[in-house]
Amino acid sequence: MVRHHAGLGTLLDLGSAARYLSEYYSLPVGDARLSPVAYGLTGQIWKLSNGSDRFAVKESFWEEIDEEAAWREAAFTRAVRDVGVGCPESVLAGNGEYLCRLPVALSGALVRVHSWVDGEVVRSTRGTVARWVGRTLGRLHALRFPARGEPDRWYEKVPSPEEWRDLLRRVRWHHVPWGRRLENLLPAIDEISTLVRPIPRDELITCHLDFSPDNVLAGPSGTFHLVDWENSGPGSAEQELAFVLLTWHAHGDTVDEVAVADTMSAYREAGGPGRVRDISSCSLFVATVVNNLYTQASVAITADVSQEHRERGRANAEAALGDFPSSLLLENLVHLARSEGQVREERGLR
Repeated sequence: MVRHHAGLGTLLDLGSAARYLSEYYSLPVGDARLSPVAYGLTGQIWKLSNGSDRFAVKESFWEEIDEEAAWREAAFTRAVRDVGVGCPESVLAGNGEYLCRLPVALSGALVRVHSWVDGEVVRSTRGTVARWVGRTLGRLHALRFPARGEPDRWYEKVPSPEEWRDLLRRVRWHHVPWGRRLENLLPAIDEISTLVRPIPRDELITCHLDFSPDNVLAGPSGTFHLVDWENSGPGSAEQELAFVLLTWHAHGDTVDEVAVADTMSAYREAGGPGRVRDISSCSLFVATVVNNLYTQASVAITADVSQEHRERGRANAEAALGDFPSSLLLENLVHLARSEGQVREERGLR
């Protein structure tokens, strides 16, 4: 991945960028303003506001999105809104495209604009939220929205043992505080990485691929919205189901069996076709966790990114090391997912 610009955050005059984007997307200009909202590995979210009009601006840090992908995402999100799933709407620019490359004088950032969603990141993963997660994922998968192209290698490939040990050497050279923790974890990384497998091509549908608590906003009226669809693309219902169960209901070394049962029941009631069959169903989850740790640790010692980005990479890598899953955790999740019917019977639910 190559950083392509200094970033909107380096501008002294964000107002000029706000006015430019408002005109480019045929939005009200007036007293247009940009304010930062959220910051991640691949991009930053800004709020574009002008009085009562508000929009979300997604700034991409990496050259990994193109206009064709933006159109596919927009088509997918239109389809999911039609089946009752709350999510932002992509905004077309005046030239009929979704992406905008800002002028160099305004940072040269690659951005796109979405409708604004009011809400806070969900805090609970049980009860109503767990059932909403299952129902929403079931609706997405029941669409069987056609997949275009091949799955991103992020979901099917992980670094080799040799690449991990080369990274460890570089981490040691930079005297990163968590270097010893990474070294101690390498055997576990090697073991769990063997679970990553290619997604069977006859199972491919379009999936969200990042359905995590960080990407669900709870609105003031009790509604939920699933955001951050940039990663959506070819995936497997089976593997995404396991990914969601682990991401939402596995905490530390334990799995919340009641929440798993609620999510699984709602998923099936919504027509979700995925089934967690065995530990190989966890391939997508493992690939995501392993690649995230490798990428965050790499960014933490990379010279050609900003100091802020390196510091965030170091903090995120340390967090990922502390929350790295064990094979036993995956096995426990698989057991609970397969026996969720029995769990519900024990609770007196049908």
